[in-house]
Amino acid sequence: AMSSRDWASEGWGAWLPALWWTVLLGGVLLAGALRQIGLLQLRRGDDMGALITDAGLDRGATGPDFQAVDARSGEQVNLSDVIHGRAMVVFMTPTCLACRQLAPHLNEVISTHREVSFAVLSTSELESGRQFANRYAFKAPVLVEGSDQAARQWDVKVTPLAFLVDQDRRVLIRGVANDWNQLESLLEQEGALQDGRVWERVGEHLESAGFPGERILVKD
Repeated sequence: AMSSRDWASEGWGAWLPALWWTVLLGGVLLAGALRQIGLLQLRRGDDMGALITDAGLDRGATGPDFQAVDARSGEQVNLSDVIHGRAMVVFMTPTCLACRQLAPHLNEVISTHREVSFAVLSTSELESGRQFANRYAFKAPVLVEGSDQAARQWDVKVTPLAFLVDQDRRVLIRGVANDWNQLESLLEQEGALQDGRVWERVGEHLESAGFPGERILVKD
């Protein structure tokens, strides 16, 4: 006759492979979950979004229209010809390392935000701007303006500098954007001021702001 110990040993042996498979499957699922959490953290990070500097047109100001050369067609076009509705205008320089690093992030944001029109303004000579546009295959019109007139009109003193504007080219927010997360924060009208305060769009109307939905929050 088989003792209780023998029965226990035989039963455990039968369940052992199933237990190992369960542990293995749990490990795979856990690794996948941690990987997704890691990717999310990589994208969102701990930063407070785009850096809102003193440079650039103030919120509520109307961005001047300007004429530049389309990097692909070589034709003279106006900014108003290539953007419509809510739009993001990104000033970049081909020799700027941060601009080159931003390029793939900008393309990703363009692909995921069809409700916004985008334009890249390359402050450079025409050939340099064309090479810049071709190298990074921007998914938005690339306008080349070598005289810096547009940059002066928009008060651009550093690149990459992005402006989110409404259908009348009125600036909703502007800031230095170096990656996907900071571009997204601008689209959400959020960012960090140079003195460490957090600016974000909220539902409250402030008459002093010039248009609804703004206030400055001081982060503790």
